[in-house]
Amino acid sequence: MQQMKLTPRRRQLLEWIERADGKLQLLQITASGGRGYSMLQELRRAGYAELGDHPDVMDATRTYPVEAVFITDAGRTALQRSLRG
Repeated sequence: MQQMKLTPRRRQLLEWIERADGKLQLLQITASGGRGYSMLQELRRAGYAELGDHPDVMDATRTYPVEAVFITDAGRTALQRSLRG
């Protein structure tokens, strides 16, 4: 995993993921038309975010959890560093 500079847009996405506390659906990010998804992929490659099962939502047609986005410890550290200066 590589260190990455958190640009304002990347930092904003990481803050959104952190505020959602595991309840942010992948679909909410990918619905942005591609830009959000590519930023999410960059954050995942850097080890700042990961995908997992959404804790509360099941896909009605397939009866399995939808994918959720979570912030990692490395992501929290990077976010704190970027907010400090």
